Amino acid sequence: MNSFEGSQRGRNAVKFSDGVRREKIEILGSYRHITSDCGGVIVGVELTPEEKVLHTARKHWLFLVYSLIELIVYIVVIYYINTRNLWLSEYHDIPVLFLVIIITLLAASILNQVLGTGYSLVLGFIGFIAAVILYLREKWYVTTHRVVGEYGILRKRIIECPHQAIQYIDHTKNLLRTITEYGNVTIMTAAQSGKIEAKFLDSPGRFVWHINKARSDLLKAHQLGKDMKEMVRRDKWVLIDDIEDAETVFWE
Repeated sequence: MNSFEGSQRGRNAVKFSDGVRREKIEILGSYRHITSDCGGVIVGVELTPEEKVLHTARKHWLFLVYSLIELIVYIVVIYYINTRNLWLSEYHDIPVLFLVIIITLLAASILNQVLGTGYSLVLGFIGFIAAVILYLREKWYVTTHRVVGEYGILRKRIIECPHQAIQYIDHTKNLLRTITEYGNVTIMTAAQSGKIEAKFLDSPGRFVWHINKARSDLLKAHQLGKDMKEMVRRDKWVLIDDIEDAETVFWE
């Protein structure tokens, strides 16, 4: 049995054999690898001392392009309604193929009749400005412990879900979304809310990968904590501070 004098940082010294020393070094090396290469902060969210930000995601820039196209179509429709003097009765023979156009025409014509042209255009610009604010303010974070979302136009709202509460994750993409690298991510949880949705997300595959990686690392670290406990139970001594660190981070 060899005597270990203590770490360079002045931790409590204990005794263990060479075999246990190698086992301890392997465990602690894996533990430090899991919690390394992290950084960043989340404004308005208090992180625990051991918690680190692994990945940040936000809406794709095409969200703004689509919002701008909607505004342009809205302005054109308002102009068309005013120059042709059209009202709801004029739309009964439009083919089903143009369902989206019908809805836009109906909404624009109602607003134009109720509010007038000037107020209708102002309302359209307000909708576009709201989309810009939403694009700038909505962010999603993956930390070592949870998924955190920030969103809201007038008031910032925060939603979060611990990794252990996640049941499964799904992200939807089509051909256009695959080419432009955007999509929707749905996180099903065991919480009362049921699910969390992040829409128009930039690089959703990368976002999902970081979540799954964090969940996997959390399970590994939880098992490492169990291994340390088992070593103590078998009278194989390890540094007390290291056991406390593992319990603090990964034991519920």
